[in-house]
Amino acid sequence: MARLIAFKGTNSETIYDLGDEPVTVGRHPDNTIHVLDAKASREHCRIVKAEEGYEVRDNGSRNGTVVNGVAVMEAPLSDGDRIQVGNTVLYFEEESGTEPSTVVITEEAEDFDGTVVEAALNVREATLLDPETPHPDLAHLRRAEQALSVLYEGAQLLSSGKEMDDLLDAVTGLALDLTSGDRAFIAMCRDDGVLEIRAARPSLEGMPQSQIAISKTIANVALGEKTAVLCSDAQMDARFRNQQSIYMHRIRSVLYVPLTSHDKVLGILGVDATDPLKKFTKEHLRHLSILANHSAAALDNLRLQEEAVRQKVVDQQLEIAREIQQNFLPSDLSIVPNVEMAASSLPAMLVGGDFYDCIPLDKNRTALVIGDVAGKGFPAALCMGRVMGDIRGLVAQHEAPEEILTVLNKTFLKRSTRGMFISLILMLLDASAMSCTICNAGHPMPILLRHGSPSPQFIEERGGPTLGIADEAEYVDHVFLLGAGDLLFLYTDGLIEAQSVSEEFFGIERLAENVCACRDMRCTEIIETVFDRVTAFAGTEAIPDDLTTMVLRVQAGA
Repeated sequence: MARLIAFKGTNSETIYDLGDEPVTVGRHPDNTIHVLDAKASREHCRIVKAEEGYEVRDNGSRNGTVVNGVAVMEAPLSDGDRIQVGNTVLYFEEESGTEPSTVVITEEAEDFDGTVVEAALNVREATLLDPETPHPDLAHLRRAEQALSVLYEGAQLLSSGKEMDDLLDAVTGLALDLTSGDRAFIAMCRDDGVLEIRAARPSLEGMPQSQIAISKTIANVALGEKTAVLCSDAQMDARFRNQQSIYMHRIRSVLYVPLTSHDKVLGILGVDATDPLKKFTKEHLRHLSILANHSAAALDNLRLQEEAVRQKVVDQQLEIAREIQQNFLPSDLSIVPNVEMAASSLPAMLVGGDFYDCIPLDKNRTALVIGDVAGKGFPAALCMGRVMGDIRGLVAQHEAPEEILTVLNKTFLKRSTRGMFISLILMLLDASAMSCTICNAGHPMPILLRHGSPSPQFIEERGGPTLGIADEAEYVDHVFLLGAGDLLFLYTDGLIEAQSVSEEFFGIERLAENVCACRDMRCTEIIETVFDRVTAFAGTEAIPDDLTTMVLRVQAGA
């Protein structure tokens, strides 16, 4: 039968069984649960039977009904839910005999300022025998012998090559053997510092296991000070007078030992006892600390091994992703008559958001594309792959670059996430007349080197804004002619935004000077030389951003 357990600021509890009839809670004596609480209304709330389980319904109370810290008007109840009516706390339990085998971390009241540590021990100083007892008696020696046997078993176990979850479960069993506790658990620290329960077990197989309540106050002492801590009787300790969770879960005596390796706290190994006649001692604290020392080293080694395996898998997947992305980019650019062409993309990570493409339309016309998806890594790479597919589909349906970018912008906006943008140049090259129809969507302006001219030109005309900014953006084409020996250099902003150690940008002027200096080289050599000079300027082996270029030169006789 489901029930409510009421706590009223002391360790006393009152149990109310729940049936089909509503249970009322309030300040008036006629309520099923009468609470002497000035913050409670006359009939504050009701607990009623619903189609599935029970639910709480607030009766328009003055101070509201709170479930698990959240004010509600009506809410279904689950096992362990905490209902607060004024200063009175009610705990809801499901059917008896179906207690969950879970572990919860409890928050002590804000006004709780007493220490919970009855005994503390630096785990690195733990010994099998008590150093304060120079002449131990026979009983002391026998207990040490028993502990040694368990610890020897533990040493074999920890070197057995078990997987993490199996090892954690086995260590909790050893902890129970060492302390004769009723329940044991291991909580590991996540990267954000939050404790996460990884293993828990009762002392006897098949024994009903209620929730193991882990005191956050005690845990913080163990973790923060890297010391093993003992509280011999939390029930009778006046410092726990307002800790209903401790009492509700029948915690009598607890031992918390930090798991530390190389001065790093990995988590906590803990045991508790619910039997009022069973109390842990400093001897238990020492023995459990020895087990924790060896366990922490084994768990840390296993964690490092698992991380290495996971990293290897990630690296393999990244390499596959890089190969897939490279396959998106055309490998053969020798498809335009009378034009030498080369392109290359060097991502800052294994994958990136820069791209280029060369799409033949007919015998004379070719669509050339270079673009840059905002950002780096997988998000940019995924977006880049889809946009390249969209462009290939659109160039087959529309003649002018301005039309293609208008449709592409609308398509991109419909499915893009916030903050995702693309700068792009789409150029239609007609080799019969060597005319270029170009539309620039917020991309760095191309550099044009006319044959016989010592100075570079910049194609400054903008066709429209970056893709992904405005749904109604308009794009306009610009047309220019290329002559024999002319060289056109297109690139992404990673080249001009590369910074030196003194935070000076490489800049478009310096880029143009370097392109001019190697204009007589083959297109592939121009790209290699420019990449080398940009990375040398940055003064670091790591590329700060994706670097992508496309270079084409009109051959003599065109």
